[in-house]
Amino acid sequence: MVFRRVPVPFLMAAENFQRTYYALETLGLVDTMQRKIFTAVHADHMRLETPNDVAALVTKNGGDAAKFLDAVKSFGVVNSVTRAKKMTADYKIDSVPTLAVQGRYTTSPADAGGADKALAVVDFLIQRARKG
Repeated sequence: MVFRRVPVPFLMAAENFQRTYYALETLGLVDTMQRKIFTAVHADHMRLETPNDVAALVTKNGGDAAKFLDAVKSFGVVNSVTRAKKMTADYKIDSVPTLAVQGRYTTSPADAGGADKALAVVDFLIQRARKG
């Protein structure tokens, strides 16, 4: 089994997507917009490189661009992104998905040799963490 010991957990994408997620969370739109953004990026090959790009997509799907852009710039979103970036650095996240257990260990399909093996590593780490 492959695993790494790390101090803190988190998974994140590029900063624009961090800001997007936290802005959508602030506006209560995660459930409504998350799949639409995923589809836009991965199926429609849209390049959502700036908050304005995302705001246009939000508007196209019935949201309010101005509210989205205000949320992106808000103290709460900026603070959440700062915390997420620190946690990503603390965990030494270099790929997604990465799975964390009890804030001490991480593994990923790349580290473990596949998704099934990564889940087996996580099961092992959970048992290890429960033992103390």
